[in-house]
Amino acid sequence: MLTYYSYLRWCRDYNERNLIDPTSDKMEWHHTLPQCIFGDVRIGLWLTLRQHAIATALQTLAFNKNCLCPWHIQHLPEFLWDLCLPLFTQSKRQIGKIGGPSSVQRKVGLHDPKNKEVCRQNSVKNGLKMASTLYQCTQTGHIAPAGPLAVYQRARGIDHKDPNNRLRLT
Repeated sequence: MLTYYSYLRWCRDYNERNLIDPTSDKMEWHHTLPQCIFGDVRIGLWLTLRQHAIATALQTLAFNKNCLCPWHIQHLPEFLWDLCLPLFTQSKRQIGKIGGPSSVQRKVGLHDPKNKEVCRQNSVKNGLKMASTLYQCTQTGHIAPAGPLAVYQRARGIDHKDPNNRLRLT
């Protein structure tokens, strides 16, 4: 518990010293008392994404109850994730979302820093594929990818959710 509170104090001092604040930097609110145990008690502080993930992992270890969310894992040092994995697995198994440690490792493997490049390449590839698929508005004849066409149709009062109002071209 002492390590957890010492880390929070260090983060607060570091962020103040380096003028890191939530209005200009990517930060998250960290509940000092874990929300999964105490509910939404508004005692806490703003932390960077990495600081928040580490603080939540330390919470998990201090309270012996999983407080981690899946999006924290990509920001954790490997040794800290290894310490939290049994509690994370146990909590997910209890709520029936994941069947055991091997499936957790497969699911979390996407966030593994070693797989970041593969994930990035896949998302770029899928993004290019989506952007290259063109649709035509059946009412005006305007041609664009799905997202921009929906914006175009919405601005003109055309029901963009109705598949009859667009035609796939490629």
